[in-house]
Amino acid sequence: MKRIMQLALLNVLLIALSLVFVLSYIEERDLAFLVPGVIFTTGAVCFLCLFGVQIVFGCKTYVFADSSVHIWQKGKMRRCIHRDDVFEITLVLDVFTEAPYLVSFVSEGKKYYVAVNHENENDILRFIEGKGFAQKKNWWYYLIMFFSH
Repeated sequence: MKRIMQLALLNVLLIALSLVFVLSYIEERDLAFLVPGVIFTTGAVCFLCLFGVQIVFGCKTYVFADSSVHIWQKGKMRRCIHRDDVFEITLVLDVFTEAPYLVSFVSEGKKYYVAVNHENENDILRFIEGKGFAQKKNWWYYLIMFFSH
């Protein structure tokens, strides 16, 4: 529900900004208003599509139990992946704290990304324990954060 509200509010903001710039272009006939209007309109359409996908499909929840992972979506279990069917496991570590940040794996030709938090960290580490996995660090996240400020 939180994600739906965020997307809805972001959509309202982008639609309002696009309307301001497009109406300013119509009033002033200045191309300087048209370019941001087109950019904000494109952003609003993209986030409207994301909003629709979120409403229709919902958010995936990963539950690690015993030697399998259950993928839930909109209150229904969509898939159960056994530990033996998981390949190409990558554990992404935080650069500064060396704590697990993200786990990605491939099963039946589809790649899954699972965010690691305090609640599921032990379950995820038990799930990938004994399997061959690669470790990476999330340099890109901090690089993007550095340049965005």
